Amino acid sequence: VYMLPQSLVTTSIITALFTRMSSKAAAGDRDGVRDDLSLGLRTVAVFTVLFAAGIATLAAPALQLFAPSLSWAEADASSPILVVLAIGIIFQGIWFTAQRVMLAYSDTKRLLLADVVVGVIPVILCVLAYFVAPANHWMTWAGAANTISQIGGCVVVIPMMRSHLPSLDGRKIVTTHLRLIMAVAPAVVVGILLNTMLGDIDADSSLANMTAALGHIAVVATVMSLIYLLMGRIVRIEEITVAFRPFSRILSTLGRRLPGAPGRAVLAAAAWL
Repeated sequence: VYMLPQSLVTTSIITALFTRMSSKAAAGDRDGVRDDLSLGLRTVAVFTVLFAAGIATLAAPALQLFAPSLSWAEADASSPILVVLAIGIIFQGIWFTAQRVMLAYSDTKRLLLADVVVGVIPVILCVLAYFVAPANHWMTWAGAANTISQIGGCVVVIPMMRSHLPSLDGRKIVTTHLRLIMAVAPAVVVGILLNTMLGDIDADSSLANMTAALGHIAVVATVMSLIYLLMGRIVRIEEITVAFRPFSRILSTLGRRLPGAPGRAVLAAAAWL
């Protein structure tokens, strides 16, 4: 569950940009690499912020969807592990992108130092958990250690990137992340309320659990996504509009094929996006 955003979004976007960054780095175009870095971080953040909020909010149903044999009590008890992992999705996107900048400049020796930080932090925190935390908290500590390691990697690698680039466009990147968090906050509140209204998922069979969890997630995730999009337009986050432009084209095509009022409604949604 935690790796889905990385696999579906971050890797796809940044791998496409990596070729451009490598070409520009070889040509000495430092400004071009900086612009691609900024574009990549801001575009990825549109998705990682939403995924982080959605997975954290829907942790228990998500666990039941992928492991339907879990009862609600088991999924709810395990959900803190997924919540702390979900928070790290945002930093995972930043870390993955920063790695590609260092690789574009073939600066692998210094990148290894940052990789060591990412590898060592979880080991230290997991050993610490073994001695100071009760056993039923160990995996939550491990999830938190993973998130903290991503943050540590970012802290170490950012000064390394500054040695290659004239600037990191930091103000624009940080501002975009903060505005995205502002946009997703109301969605999280509504998602928590919907979780409460829909109640616990504790069916008689694994198949029934999976079906109920899927329906639960579909309702809450759809509402949260729509609120996120709406808030993104209200606070004028340009990256949201750009990122969801392909969906607008899909809706336009669908709206032209649907008759009457449904078609007009879909076309209106496409135009709004």
